[in-house]
Amino acid sequence: MTEKIANKKKTTKKPRTNGLDPRRGYEDNWEMVTFLGFSWEEAKSYKGQERIFLLEKAEENKIQFLKRQKQEEEQRMAQERQMAAMQQQMQQQQMQQMPPPQQNPYAQQPPQGIFPSPPQ
Repeated sequence: MTEKIANKKKTTKKPRTNGLDPRRGYEDNWEMVTFLGFSWEEAKSYKGQERIFLLEKAEENKIQFLKRQKQEEEQRMAQERQMAAMQQQMQQQQMQQMPPPQQNPYAQQPPQGIFPSPPQ
C-alpha cells in the first residue's frame, strides 16, 4: 500500500498538448474574452481540442495587437520628434529674421554728472 502512495506522489499532471503553456481557468477565459470577443460564459464552455485551438487563435490575436500597439507608439514618438525639430527650426528662423539690436550710444560711456571727475 505504501508503494501505491509513493507512486502517486511521483506522477504529475500532464501539460496541455500542442506546446501551449499549462495555463488554466481564468487566464485562458480572459484571453478568449479579450482577444476573441467571447462572453465569459462562452469562453468557459469550450473544452478539449476546441479550447486549445481557440486559445492558439487568441494568442495570435494578442501578438498582432501588441505589434500594432508598438508600431503606433513608434509612429507617435517619430511625430513628436519631427514636431520638436520643426519647432526648433522655426525658432532659429525667427532669430535670423530679427534685426540686430541697435547700439546704445551711451552704453560704453559712464553717466555724466553723477560721479566726480578723477583728479588729473
